[in-house]
Parts: sequence; C-alpha cells; structure tokens
Amino acid sequence: MSSGCLETKVENIIPVVGNVQDTFQKETNFDSYTKETIVFSSKEEVGINKATVKVTFRNKGNSPVLVDHVVLKKVYDNTFTNSCF
Repeated sequence: MSSGCLETKVENIIPVVGNVQDTFQKETNFDSYTKETIVFSSKEEVGINKATVKVTFRNKGNSPVLVDHVVLKKVYDNTFTNSCF
C-alpha cells in the first residue's frame, strides 16, 4: 500500500537557455492507490522546435510513495495531462 504526500511539479522550459517559464504544481496526500491527474499547458511550438516540459515527483511525507504508470497525453491543443495511478 502506498502512503504519504506526493508533490508533482510540471515546468515549461525555455529552449536553449533551459530556464523555467511557468510552473504547475499539485500536492496529493493519500494512503491507498488512487488515480491522480494534473492538467497543464505547454508553450507554443515554433517551427520544428517542440515544447519542453520537466516533470518532477517529490515525496514530502515520512513513508514511501509508489508512483506507477505515468502517462503524458495531449488532451487538446497545447494542453497535456499527467496521470499517475
């Protein structure tokens, strides 16, 4: 059984320089398996350059957290969903 406090952070990265442009963050407290979703928007793709995002999971609790089956999918134009369950 998974338990603890999981912080999920998604950051839009500026091409070439690598600086963070926007951050979407969600904190989840749970003590059983649950499906969680964070919705975020990536920046516009220019020409052949693809948008770059950085996804970070951080356990802020005192017990182990199991993260399984992470999926990134395009929901509609420039918006993605990160699901873990």
